[in-house]
This record gives sequence, structure tokens and C-alpha cells, in this order.
Amino acid sequence: MKTGVFVAVLFGVCALGTPAQESRPADPVSEEIQRLAQAGRLAEAVDALDALIAKGSKDARHHAARFSFLGALYKQDDVVHRPRLAAAARSYAALLPEGESRTQLRNLAAKLEEADRGVDSAPASRPQKAGLTGMQRIELASAEAELTAAAAETTREKQLAGFRAALERLKPLVEAVPDEVNAWRLLAIAASQLDDEDEGRRAAQALMRFGAVESDDVRLQKVMVALNLKGWLKEGPKIDVEAVASWADVVVKRADPQAVTDAKVRERIAATGLPWLVKHRATGIEFVLIPPGEYLRGAPDSDDQASSAERPQHRIVIGEPFYLARTELTNAQYRRFRPAHSSGTFGEFDLNGETQPVVNVNWNDATSYCKEYGFELLSEAQWEYAARAGTTTRYPWGDDPDAGKGWANGCDASAKRKWPEWSAFSWDDGYPATAPVGLFPNKVVGRNAFGLFDMIGNVWEWCATVYDAGEYARCKTKADGRADAPTTDGPRVLRGGSWFFGPRFCRSSSRFRFVPSFTYGYVGFRPARTCR
Repeated sequence: MKTGVFVAVLFGVCALGTPAQESRPADPVSEEIQRLAQAGRLAEAVDALDALIAKGSKDARHHAARFSFLGALYKQDDVVHRPRLAAAARSYAALLPEGESRTQLRNLAAKLEEADRGVDSAPASRPQKAGLTGMQRIELASAEAELTAAAAETTREKQLAGFRAALERLKPLVEAVPDEVNAWRLLAIAASQLDDEDEGRRAAQALMRFGAVESDDVRLQKVMVALNLKGWLKEGPKIDVEAVASWADVVVKRADPQAVTDAKVRERIAATGLPWLVKHRATGIEFVLIPPGEYLRGAPDSDDQASSAERPQHRIVIGEPFYLARTELTNAQYRRFRPAHSSGTFGEFDLNGETQPVVNVNWNDATSYCKEYGFELLSEAQWEYAARAGTTTRYPWGDDPDAGKGWANGCDASAKRKWPEWSAFSWDDGYPATAPVGLFPNKVVGRNAFGLFDMIGNVWEWCATVYDAGEYARCKTKADGRADAPTTDGPRVLRGGSWFFGPRFCRSSSRFRFVPSFTYGYVGFRPARTCR
């Protein structure tokens, strides 16, 4: 790109106004810098930015613009502008969170400083290290700066201009260095934002060649999720928005703010293009959409209630949206499948009410039910993702077990009075045994961020996953969180605790297991449905 055109496009991306989250008047100084840049007076624009930054500006867009403008000047005279570009790279890096972008900027600054000291003036015969040249590193860092600045813009028009500028910068870069994964990752981001299917599919194919589908790199996983939702991956299922109509009726298309209180979660749900709340025609079960995302699975070292099977914590990316029953399956719903089923009693307590969760069902019963209606059980990774719903604490309500009244039907004070030897919560939830589904958490105390009920307490829920006490230590779970097909007849995972269990077993990370034939009055299940 010619320098004049490059400057005009770039400055459209790195707009030097106030960040979108602040509502202040337009900055006349920044407007003047924009005029200088558009006139091709880059050196003066950089001097003006230096003055802003010297006064204490921490706006990443100011630092990104200075870095990018100095990059353009460096092309014209590398010796004169090399030390200033190194300093700009360091100051911009200091504003970024720890990660590869920050590391790359710091490495670039170090290389520029070495070159300025004459470290790179070795004889031409010395072998050169393969990889990006200095200018290519600048181009890559500039493209990332453009994407960052574009995402911060306040109008869609400016955002699109920024993403387009980054895309145009990256296209020749990936041609020159086709093995540079980070360049393809940034190209995929730009293409996804622009709905540029040709470039998006090209980036997807390149990233799959580098093994991005199975990568442990969370940044790559996020990009692959976005490409998958666009339907641009050859591998992995395409999300079929129309297929939902074949099995369910839409109850609420967009997530209800009263149920899904986090605006960012509502945005993630909307981004899938799928309706939030649907009702399965054959069974009447209501399902809510769980959007793709990521979380830390397992218990931190600080949790003294956790078993070794819950450690170490490790990041899991859920790559596909899925539908999950809003509540545990009820007796009434299960008896449509097996009319003679009785959940029985526990002592003097009846477990057989129509709206109580079905219990005394084993893993084989649960999978047979799901197979009948095209459902499935969640993998263990999916289950914890849905239960945590963005939380990182021991319980959905925090770390204090005594603060959970209204959040769950666990073993409580009423059960403790009946069975004094049991470990119990200090509060009384009103139900010594199973409660009708959908009562916990109640709207007074809070909500599961996805709009689910009874993820903690009431009954343990069967998962598809074969229990493996050492799995977390090996971190072998797939990036998309889905369970591998069971290869043994070993015990199956149960999650969520129950009315029978106290604080230790009602933590979000708690893992339990039984053989597939096990039944009891505190074990039930919750069906799920894929979006494929």
C-alpha cells in the first residue's frame, strides 16, 4: 500500500477520539492530528501524539496510532526512526494485557534496539534465522493495532473501515510468510468481522493445516469458534439455524433480560442466530440456548473441600452452542416415556409428584430416554460450563456455603433435624427431600446467567462422560468440551449435588460417579440437544 493511502486508511481505523465507554466532547487536539495524518504530514502527527502521551495519555489508540505512523516513517528512513519506533512499541506493549501481542511488541522493540546499537551488522555470510523480517514484524503488529482500534470505534462505519484496513495489510503478509500462524489468526478475525467469506475460508483452511482445531491455544480456539459459527470450517459441524424449527417451537426468540441478566451473555446468545427459549413438540420440555464460550474447569488450590480429581484447574473452550433443558426432567415428563415408572419415597417423603424431578433412574434409563427423543446427556465439561455460567467461585452464589439460601435445594437444616448425622447447609430451604423443579435459584437471590434452574442441588444429574479421576491432570478433554464416545463400562459422571448432600458436594466443581446401573432417590438427569 502506498504511504499516503496507508496513512489515510490507517487513521480512519485508529481514530484518536475518546473511548466508546466514556461520554466526553470530541478532542480538538485529536482532530488536528487526524488532519495532519490525512494530509500526509506523518512526522507532525507523531510529534502531536508524543505531546499527548507525554501529558499522561493512557488511551491505547493514541499509542497504537503513534506506533503505526512511526512504522510508516520507518519504511522511509529506518535509521532515523528506528529508536522512536522501538520506544513506541514498548509504550504500546505496556498498555496491553499479558499475551502474545504484548510479547511480540516487546520482542520487536528489543530487535530494533539491537539494530540501533549495531548488533545486527554481522557479515552477510552469517546464517540468518528463518521467520519474519523486521518489517514483517512491524506489519503484523500494526495489523493487530488496527484490529484493536477498530473494535473500540463508536460507529459501525469506522469499525468496518478499520477491519478492512487490517485485512488489506494482512493479505500480502500471509502470502509472503504462509507459515505465520498469528498472521492467519488476525486475518480470520478481520474476515469474520467483515463477513468476507472468501478470505475467511482461506484463513480457516490455513489454520486447520496448523492444527488449530485441536490446539490448546485459547486465542486460536476463539477464532475457530467464530469461523465455525460462520460455517467456514471444513471440519466441525455448521450450526443449522433452520433445523430448530423441525423439532421445537420458539417460545422466546431473544434472551429475556429478567432471566439472562448479563447483557454480554445475551449478546453471545444473539450472535448464534438461534432462538433462546424453545419448547420440544413431542415432550413439552423447554430448552434454553447455551452459547459458545470458555471457562476454568475444576477447583483452585485454595479450595480445601476439593478432591485431587478436581485439580488442576484448566481452561475449557465450548466451541458449539447447545440446547439444555431449563430444569431437571420431571416425573410427569419421564412417565410419557415409561408410564409405569415410580420415583418412590424416601422415608416418609414422597418423591413421586408430577413436578418433582424423576429419580431412581440409572444411566442406561437416562440415555434410553434421550435416544427416544433425539436428545443427549451433557459431557462433564459442558455441564460445569452451564452450571458456572460465568462464575468462578465455589458455589454460584460465592464462596460462603451459608450464603446460599434461595439458591439451591441442598441438604439443609430441615434434613439435619431428621438425620442429625448428615452434613448440611445452615439454612432451611423448605424441602427436606426433592423440590418441584424450577424453584431454585429464586428470583430474589439471583439467577443462573443462562436462565437455568436447579443446576446445583435437588438431584445429581447423569453426564455422558466416563469418570476418570486423572483426567484433569492430563487435560485430555477436547477443546469443544464434548465427551468422547464411552470406551469402557466404567462409572459415569454425576454432577450438581442433591437434596441429600451438603456443602462439599454442592460446589460447582464437585465430581461424583456411579456405575451405569445405579439408582437412588437423589439421582436424575437433564436432557440436552445439539444445534447440528
